[in-house]
Amino acid sequence: MFQFTIDQDAYKLFKYEIISEFKKEFVIQDEILNSSEAAAFLKITAPTLNKYVNNGQIPHFMVGDNKRFRRSDLLNLGKSNT
Repeated sequence: MFQFTIDQDAYKLFKYEIISEFKKEFVIQDEILNSSEAAAFLKITAPTLNKYVNNGQIPHFMVGDNKRFRRSDLLNLGKSNT
């Protein structure tokens, strides 16, 4: 095993960079997508997306007359509830 040392300023910078990357990931997961963006994200066609939405298989919410999707919900589609 090896050891190395870094000064306080380098450590603070490293810590800041790591925290910034985690924050970006959380923001990306909470991003709101429209129907075409959601279909592209899932790599399916818009009609297929609408079929899944109408069957209750893909969670969404409405903004006026438009469907919106949370990226975090789409990422969790394949995860089991058990």
